[in-house]
Amino acid sequence: MRFRTLAVAASLAFGFGVALTPSAYAQGHGHGYGHGHEHGDHDDHDDHEPPGHAKRRVVTMDRATVVTREVLVQQGYEVVRVERVRDVQVVYFRRHHHGWGREPVEKMVIRPAPDRVIFESAPPKVLVDINVRLGL
Repeated sequence: MRFRTLAVAASLAFGFGVALTPSAYAQGHGHGYGHGHEHGDHDDHDDHEPPGHAKRRVVTMDRATVVTREVLVQQGYEVVRVERVRDVQVVYFRRHHHGWGREPVEKMVIRPAPDRVIFESAPPKVLVDINVRLGL
């Protein structure tokens, strides 16, 4: 009789343990409580951006010019000169010469816009690398 009572008690304890495990595991894993919010403070979601609206990095003209120089040299171009004309930067460059002749000089214009920097006349492969390096 005593063995039967222990067996029933053990099976009940095991059954309750299995039954309560999912709810015990879920405690503290909800979306409202326990994540830095006090009870009743659920409309305070200013720190989250909606999907597709991530914050943009602000890129300065100086940073854009430095990265442009680095990418051009890395891809085998020779930077001839960089000029500031009013509020734009003009980067003159050419392919690094291989042999006797020199390649013609090309130019790329970097101009500011209210919320970003715009690159004009940039070779496509160079522009991709510049955008990656600037995080755009």
